[in-house]
Amino acid sequence: MDRFRRWLAISVLLLTSSAGAGATTVTLFDAAPGSLPGSQGELLFCAEVLCLGRPESAWVTSAGAGIGAVFDTTPSNTPRLGYANYIPLLSPLPTLALDRTTGVNLDFELQVNLEEHAGVNRSGFSIIVITDDLLGVELGFWQDAGAGIGEIWAQEAGFTHAEGAAYDTSSALTSYSLQILGSGYSLLADGAPLLSGALRDLSGVASLDVYGIPNYLFIGDNTTSARSQVLLGDITLTTAMVPLPPSIVLMLGACIGLLFQRRRSAS
Repeated sequence: MDRFRRWLAISVLLLTSSAGAGATTVTLFDAAPGSLPGSQGELLFCAEVLCLGRPESAWVTSAGAGIGAVFDTTPSNTPRLGYANYIPLLSPLPTLALDRTTGVNLDFELQVNLEEHAGVNRSGFSIIVITDDLLGVELGFWQDAGAGIGEIWAQEAGFTHAEGAAYDTSSALTSYSLQILGSGYSLLADGAPLLSGALRDLSGVASLDVYGIPNYLFIGDNTTSARSQVLLGDITLTTAMVPLPPSIVLMLGACIGLLFQRRRSAS
């Protein structure tokens, strides 16, 4: 390969990889085997503050290989429970680096079969992502059994209802993508933009301050004032390197153009 071809290959490689160089994806739950999320090694299951009481299998059942797991907090006297990458006092600190400056994507499949809440500031199923500098987002998922239309909404600091979007969370297993970058987040449903807003500092607003843990992830029911039954499908987490600045991409494109021009002139 001559010098021109080497430079051309390097330039094209840089251009095509500039939008997601170094991306790392971790499978948190794979629905294919038919096993429960807590048995796959990435997510820890916890019931109540110190994870006391019945095991994961008492609250979660397999829906079958390739389908997912049914997570159910509808029985009476159900404690707060769910999946996390860290359990205070009982597990090592999170090893995943959730850096909002380089981007974090949490992709998950979810169908809300039943959801009931005692007030407008609570939800029976939530997703929490706290980045390495404690800015993050908590999304609540509602399902209106009467109208068939629910809502997905964000928690404000102080546990109040912030921005939300009307959405039927119960009609089918939906592929959601929670994307965090810079100071904001976006939620997509089956590839379509649904909800966006600013990241918030939620630390210091709870008696068990998991919101003050950097690189923290939670999936489940974190309140005793609401309950839900949901179907969980595949869950993956992707962290990515910062894309090349547009000026660098333009410069590389110009270099390729000059190389072609010089090559043509020399021939």
